[in-house]
This record gives sequence, structure tokens and C-alpha cells, in this order.
Amino acid sequence: MSDELNTKDLAEVQHAFEVYTWTREQIAGLKEQQDQARSVIEAYLGDAEVGTLNGKERVTWHYREERRFDLRRARELHPEMVEECTETRRHRYFVPVGDES
Repeated sequence: MSDELNTKDLAEVQHAFEVYTWTREQIAGLKEQQDQARSVIEAYLGDAEVGTLNGKERVTWHYREERRFDLRRARELHPEMVEECTETRRHRYFVPVGDES
């Protein structure tokens, strides 16, 4: 870690940090299970757009069109305009370091 950063020891909130880390690991495991279950359901649905369970609609799975701005292409075509319309924002990011994951 750089000496330039403002550093604070987490000893007083160690339990909270451990809870955060444990919870993060649990969520990752649950997300993996959710993704696997979703894949099974999607494969079963095939071309169907609605899945029912006991006569009730439980999932829909359909195509949706999205329009997105192609920033890479805009930079190629009009780099000066992209630069003129770009603003810089500053955000804080909470990032645990030293994770085994």
C-alpha cells in the first residue's frame, strides 16, 4: 500500500470487517447457485416465453431490443465532440484488498 494514502487501522471494527467478508463470500456462492438454476430453467424453457408453476406464471423469458450509444465509434468519428461532451466525476470505491478470491 502506498504511503500517500490516508490509512486507518480497522482493529476497532474488525468484527464488522469479518462479517462483511463472510457475507460477501456467501453471496458469491449463492449467486453461483442462482446462475446454475437459472441456466437449467432457461434450457428447459427453450423457445417458450413464459414458465408456469401450478398454473401460475412464474417467469418470463423473451427478447428485448436495446439501443446503446457506441462510444468507441463516436470517438473514431467525432473525437473532438466526445471530448467536449465528456465530464470527469470523482467517486469513492470500497475495495477489500488481499482477498483469496
